[in-house]
Amino acid sequence: MNNEDLIDLFAGLAMQGYLTQNDIQNWEQIASYSYAMADAMIKEKEKRIERERSTQGD
Repeated sequence: MNNEDLIDLFAGLAMQGYLTQNDIQNWEQIASYSYAMADAMIKEKEKRIERERSTQGD
């Protein structure tokens, strides 16, 4: 699965969370928040992978 697919998957999961926890007022805002969370998750994933690589090289 590439990062584009992961972003869509993570955004969908984030949106599910938003929809269960919030009164829906603005669909565009929910979509924006969901993709922002997905982007943050990808960045964190990349940091973790880099940390693992750097500790394996020791």
